[in-house]
Amino acid sequence: MKDGWTKLCYADTDSLMVAMTADSLRECVKPSLVKEWDEEMVPKWFAKAGDAASQKEPGLLKEEHRINKGWMIALSPKCYIMTECDRNTIEEEIFDPKNRHRVYELIDEHERAQLGALEVKRSAKGCSQSIKLRHLDYLAALVSDDMEQSVIKSISLFQFDQIAKRMKTKTLTKRVINAALKKRIIHADKITTSALQNADGTYL
Repeated sequence: MKDGWTKLCYADTDSLMVAMTADSLRECVKPSLVKEWDEEMVPKWFAKAGDAASQKEPGLLKEEHRINKGWMIALSPKCYIMTECDRNTIEEEIFDPKNRHRVYELIDEHERAQLGALEVKRSAKGCSQSIKLRHLDYLAALVSDDMEQSVIKSISLFQFDQIAKRMKTKTLTKRVINAALKKRIIHADKITTSALQNADGTYL
């Protein structure tokens, strides 16, 4: 590599997340391949900055979001968060092996501790965008030993009472982050996955 390296961290149907040790992909290209990169790869695969038509061209790559320090936590397809923030002691507590059974308790203890975290992009398929989810919630779902807990939130529902003829508020408690892949099995290391199979060995 030239001045840096890249690592693919997450991929969705129409996007991908890449970690780099340089400010641009070009800086990570080997010197012997820079000419090929500029003349062949970039025109073929990348949208032109400031060109509206190029930016909307299907199949061309463009940068949507960037962070210089922080987290990209991807729990499952369509369930991830990218946050710009400094490392802090709360995250260290959550990662401490002796606390893996009580990470959600730690989250509750530090309810207001955002420490300047700036959410850059978030997705939680099936969960309303109005529900407050922080990168600490995703982090807890990632490292907890009890995945069945996921992240529990109390959600306020407002509806009209036809009998009393007035609005009423009801609180619903539910899991709002799904930390398990629906079509694959997550193994004990929470990284390796395998496809679901029927009893006869055929894939679902």
